[in-house]
Amino acid sequence: MKNKKVFVSVFKRAWGTVYELFSKNGIFTVTIEIIPSKKILGKHYHKKSKEIEIVLDGSPLVNGQQSNPGDIFIWNPDDIHEYDNHNNNKEATILTISMPSFDINDEIFV
Repeated sequence: MKNKKVFVSVFKRAWGTVYELFSKNGIFTVTIEIIPSKKILGKHYHKKSKEIEIVLDGSPLVNGQQSNPGDIFIWNPDDIHEYDNHNNNKEATILTISMPSFDINDEIFV
């Protein structure tokens, strides 16, 4: 049997792509965010969601600080954060757990 990639939803954004892997009744969502080289997921915050984010691959700047695979970031509602991958020649992959579930309208850029 071949391996299949199955996603609940895929969101194409100006800065990259969000793959929704799992969602539980509005309680939480697990996503993978791919930020291509030379792109920036700009400064933003969420009014409702808390996020736990793990850098899986790549080394984007996170709020101006170099990150590495395995680094974990916890963002509470209203915490401004940014993933800057514009100086890298490799895409960055971020695993995100959002609580409550990811809501594209709750991503507020500043």
